Amino acid sequence: MLKRSPLMALIAALLLALTACQSAAPAATPTPVAPTVESTLAPTVPAPTVPAPTEVPATSTPEPPATLDTAGWRELLSYVSPEYLDRRSGDVIGPGIGLLDVAQVRADLSIPMISGEDPSKAKINLILGLNTQGFGLKPLDSTSPSFFGTWGWDIADVDQVLLFHEDYTYIVRGRFNNSAIKAAFEKQGYQSSAQGEFTLYLKEVKPPKHQQPQFAWKADTLIIGETEAAIKSLIERKASGKPGLDEAPALQAVLERSMGRWGVYFAPPGSMSGYAYWLKIHSMLASESSVYRAWVEARSGQDAAIAWDVMAVSWQGKLPSDLQFLYVYGTEQQAADDVDLVKSSMTDAPDFNHNRPWSKVLTDVTVERERNVIIGQATTTNEGLLGSAIQNEEWALLPIRVGASAASAAQPSATRPDVTALDNGWYLYTMQSDGFALPLPPHWVQVDLRAGAIDAMLAPLMEKNPRFKEIMSDQVRQALKAGFKFLGFDFPDDATSDSYAAANVMKVPNTGGMPLETVARTLLNQYNEATFVVKPVKMQRVRLPVGEAREYQFHEKLVDATGKAREIAITQCLIVSGEDLYLITLSAMSDQAEAYAADFEQIIQGFQLVK
Repeated sequence: MLKRSPLMALIAALLLALTACQSAAPAATPTPVAPTVESTLAPTVPAPTVPAPTEVPATSTPEPPATLDTAGWRELLSYVSPEYLDRRSGDVIGPGIGLLDVAQVRADLSIPMISGEDPSKAKINLILGLNTQGFGLKPLDSTSPSFFGTWGWDIADVDQVLLFHEDYTYIVRGRFNNSAIKAAFEKQGYQSSAQGEFTLYLKEVKPPKHQQPQFAWKADTLIIGETEAAIKSLIERKASGKPGLDEAPALQAVLERSMGRWGVYFAPPGSMSGYAYWLKIHSMLASESSVYRAWVEARSGQDAAIAWDVMAVSWQGKLPSDLQFLYVYGTEQQAADDVDLVKSSMTDAPDFNHNRPWSKVLTDVTVERERNVIIGQATTTNEGLLGSAIQNEEWALLPIRVGASAASAAQPSATRPDVTALDNGWYLYTMQSDGFALPLPPHWVQVDLRAGAIDAMLAPLMEKNPRFKEIMSDQVRQALKAGFKFLGFDFPDDATSDSYAAANVMKVPNTGGMPLETVARTLLNQYNEATFVVKPVKMQRVRLPVGEAREYQFHEKLVDATGKAREIAITQCLIVSGEDLYLITLSAMSDQAEAYAADFEQIIQGFQLVK
């Protein structure tokens, strides 16, 4: 037996973690939970307690308006993976989603029920009401007078819209004239094919055009985008029955507080990499004002960070419109620490584009906190603040910690991946600080490894299935203690089942620069000695896009926390890259191994090393 070394430390950690990787609960980021029944801003699960020097009392918050429910928005959000909130960008805020409730606009303006075929004044009033909202429906403008004649529907037929601002893919719910839409597609040369409950209408892009809208349609829903892959991935995700973005805990406060409003735009935090550049650009605009110059100089060259998990701005009414800013945090203390920052951002921060403070744009400003949510209320006559306009570099409005306070923001890049949609509908999770990226199918979920996040993620899953508490909570913590850099899971369709597929990545220093074969043989020997590993263990050489690797296949037997015996099929891949060792572990119940084989192979082949 070899003496304990950095390599043996890796193996010891691995053997510990192997007992955890399959039993661990597939805690999503954000966690999929059942829709809340009662209207409350409180998280579905109490946030982990964070010690604080002094107790910060929560302020009172007005009750949410008793108007239309958000069933329509929730239905649209169910097409989207809950992992969307983990996507990042080079901007201060991540990729945003806009929701527009045309039905609510119609109700508030007392506009009768009309259709796209009606050339009535009522439609004009609806369009005028919507035009004040700064919410464009690109690349197709369904408010155009000629739109119905081209496409067989227009804004008058629409009830709710979900819009992805990064690529202008959107999902529309409404009361459509089926024959008119079908005739419009056929007239324009679209080819149809079945895709689940939907019919795809696709058309080849021919020069000089560079883009051509593609469609999927069923009776009350249209999905519109520039690529077939984007549309199909939404349909497949919805058809999988997996929890959607509508069940993400961080969005519950946003949806409940946006109830009965005309629209809402929300986004996760982005990256601070673009913040310094933004300050540099605006320092030139600030040169005309000593106040603005001081504001920029106080932030330039300082560490900056965002503590909130989701920001949202919602609006209601023609100008002057009522605005609501929401910031959802992981803990109550984080929210309490940012209350004053939100107040100053909404009043004293500069509006660089118009050389004025935001107090000249926003009136009747109030800022309150309820548990882990900060709510800012204001009135504005500036339509540029509505809809998606917040994404257009109005970042001075956002609460961003600078200097010493930035260190306390709970957004460590070392454990929060950047998420990129791939052409095949999968997602690529890039752990920049750990030097790797891993692809996962769209219905898989990734575990938030931030400190303090595990309890909040596990509790909703335990609520769905009481066995989770015994089986999974301790095992997830063991896996984290073992040093996982990445965790991902695939839920069963049956919420009462406790069988899962799992993916994890470990990274440890390759002290001494040991060659791949030496590490691989040592690991093989350890597996052959492990009592819970079913013999024989198969090891083979494989060639990956990142280089040569060693792949292991074996089964392990273990007894979970409830006393249930399990046999798990394991596929592993060992990669040596300079001074680092990477071990990818993929696992499934032994009777499901064949079903997951193709996905496991694609995950391993898609592993990337990044700088």
